[in-house]
Amino acid sequence: RYDGQRAQIHKLVDGSVHVFSRNGDESTSRFPDLIDMIKESCKPVASTFIIDAEVVAIDRKNGYRIMSFQELSSRARGGKDTLVTKESIKVTGFSSPPKTKVNYTDLKDLFYDERPGYFEYAKETTIEADDAYLTCEATLTRINTFLEDALRSSCEGIMVKSLDIDSGYSPSKRSDKWLKVKRDYVEGLNDTLDLVPIGAWHGNGRKAGW
Repeated sequence: RYDGQRAQIHKLVDGSVHVFSRNGDESTSRFPDLIDMIKESCKPVASTFIIDAEVVAIDRKNGYRIMSFQELSSRARGGKDTLVTKESIKVTGFSSPPKTKVNYTDLKDLFYDERPGYFEYAKETTIEADDAYLTCEATLTRINTFLEDALRSSCEGIMVKSLDIDSGYSPSKRSDKWLKVKRDYVEGLNDTLDLVPIGAWHGNGRKAGW
């Protein structure tokens, strides 16, 4: 799980590329460099498409370190100069696969060229169904190793996804088919803070009732 900004990237038949937020708001003007990157990564056969992606900021001068969401969101709107010396944009693309993983792989290779450090597909590890029991020590070891690798790479955590037929992405909905595993959720990995409350308010929206 990358600590970035969810983006839906549309390429239209006229060749233009548009970026939308998870709420459907257009944010194309914020990512002029991203538009160029997408055009360079897609093959001529990809005349029109939609990519469900995560955009993250990376620090090229320090081993391509993935930077925080706060650093990404604070960049100047539409300003490319803010990206020249320290950060640039990386797209980790993924989309809901067709009926089989083979079809997804074929489409992926047909339409896009991966560009390390610029346009990459999310990394995954597959645990076979016969071994997918949390009581199995080998399974737990593989999951923990994958989580530790993700945290060392400055990711927010990992996503655990069921391979059931009805296991698909549901926009703006929580699901027991796709589960987040973050540092804060694992005993012994979460950070501790000493804090002194100085004020409080009821909050807005769904948090107002807390």
